[in-house]
Amino acid sequence: MSTKNRHVEDPPTAADMADIPAAYRGLTNIPYCKEIAEFCHLAPPEPKNPALGHFFSLRFKSLSRLLTDRLKAKNIFELATGLSPRGLIMTKDPGVNYLATDHRRYEELKLAFLYYLNQEKRREHDNLFVEKLDALDEERFPLISGLLPGPVAIIHEGLFRYLSPDQKSKLARTINKALVEQGGCWITPDIPTLKEHNCFASLTGEAPIDHTLVGRTASGVPTYHFFNKENARAFFQAHGFEVESVRCLDLVPEMTEDLTEHEFNYLDGKALWIMTPQQSDF
Repeated sequence: MSTKNRHVEDPPTAADMADIPAAYRGLTNIPYCKEIAEFCHLAPPEPKNPALGHFFSLRFKSLSRLLTDRLKAKNIFELATGLSPRGLIMTKDPGVNYLATDHRRYEELKLAFLYYLNQEKRREHDNLFVEKLDALDEERFPLISGLLPGPVAIIHEGLFRYLSPDQKSKLARTINKALVEQGGCWITPDIPTLKEHNCFASLTGEAPIDHTLVGRTASGVPTYHFFNKENARAFFQAHGFEVESVRCLDLVPEMTEDLTEHEFNYLDGKALWIMTPQQSDF
């Protein structure tokens, strides 16, 4: 790795979309985030955008609190982990099994995790697993998921907005099949709609998307959006899921003190979607 800080806008590739939240999380009080950003030589572009920092912080913290405080999840399977330290944090509880997976950022993720596990002298730590996985690999997915015993919470923060409609359907079918076999639920804040994107664009300076369900992020990565939340809910129901949602700020209420009115108006609508398989033979 380079010894100089690499600003996240330098090479605009899909793999680097994992770096954007990692760079901004490095400015927060979330454990390990500053160290991982330094370890991977990541820095947010200048001028820094506080709205992005709050967005990534809320996404991370609300999902973690849902898992620990409300669901008391014991088996967690994260897709497209990127450089997230959630596995390091949650496996301090020996009763939690955590499976962190990624495809493009696998090597960096494993190196970062091993570095900090060794720093903490937890070489015998046996409840944190790091595996290479393309989330769309229907054959390998159940083999990896099966590493965890019993009901599992399958989670991801990003990922879904970068999948085409066919890829979304493929992932939904794969997750549904795994959950029918193992039990558990699918949780994500990443339910991209046109309205959500355009509100986010006004907050961050990205170009809005008009008259299409396909757009591109500032880094040039394609994004595929649902028309609205009703359209998204219908998608999950059609793929065999019951759907409920939890407002992110209800899980992290203290964050409201740091938000501008504009930021609050956007983040107030952010939610975690929880999908459980319908009782059917889907």
